Amino acid sequence: SAKAATGTTGNMEYHARIILEKSLLRQLIMMITLLREGYSPVADVFELVGECEKRLIAIRSRLRREPTVKLDHVAFEVLHEIDEIKCGQKQIGIPWGFRALDNTVGGQEAGDLIVVKAPRKMGKSAMSIQGLFYNAKRETPVAMFSAEMTRMQVLYRQAMIEEHISWIDYKRGTLTEAEWTALVKAVTRLAPLPIYIRQGMFTVRDIMAETENLVRNKGIKWIVVDYLQLIQPVHEKDTREQEVSIIARVLKEIAQKFKIPVTAIAAVNKDGATRESGGIEYACDKLITLWRD
Repeated sequence: SAKAATGTTGNMEYHARIILEKSLLRQLIMMITLLREGYSPVADVFELVGECEKRLIAIRSRLRREPTVKLDHVAFEVLHEIDEIKCGQKQIGIPWGFRALDNTVGGQEAGDLIVVKAPRKMGKSAMSIQGLFYNAKRETPVAMFSAEMTRMQVLYRQAMIEEHISWIDYKRGTLTEAEWTALVKAVTRLAPLPIYIRQGMFTVRDIMAETENLVRNKGIKWIVVDYLQLIQPVHEKDTREQEVSIIARVLKEIAQKFKIPVTAIAAVNKDGATRESGGIEYACDKLITLWRD
């Protein structure tokens, strides 16, 4: 009877899968039909694309839906992870590379959204960049979505930090011959590291799609978004406060879906309050604030 029950369960799961696939296929056909019927010289292309994006996200969310499981299945997953950590096959959290910070927060755990907030020119980006390079040097693939700095600036900044070279002197062209040589060597030394950088303006959907590609093809273990308030809105009709709250929630979803930590840099006002939305703080698992006395 146990065998029969197992077979019945297997058949139910098989047929449920077929029903789900057919339902998703119908929704895709409806979206394609919408594109074909909506195509005309007078159509609002941006609204059409936005509507199709919303439908595609709804389809993807159904595919990502987590099943409800019994506790013994959870226990099996926990015991497997304990065994991997004990044998050194898996680390508990992605470290920052700053001993005091790692001792305090215990690294960045898979599925966590970590927000680093501070006023401008306080070192948020510099701290995150050094964390990325620290992990890349330990052969951990990482990625950065930079809406503030170019990819060249990211590499320049780390090379100059490691060689104690002044950015101002570099821009003025007043480095010594030894400093020029050291800078070239640093860039050459850092070049092979497994760091992937996307620069420019992007939406949170772009981050979702690119992260999926990087996790599957490059095996990345951590992403940094610099910075949260510069991510383009998903829906133009939302208020800025709603937009930032949605962005923070989707970043949390990315962390949970791909089982990696996601660190988002956020700007704050002079009084220390996060700009635009308190929803950022509600969505994150850890909130790190930088300040000067």
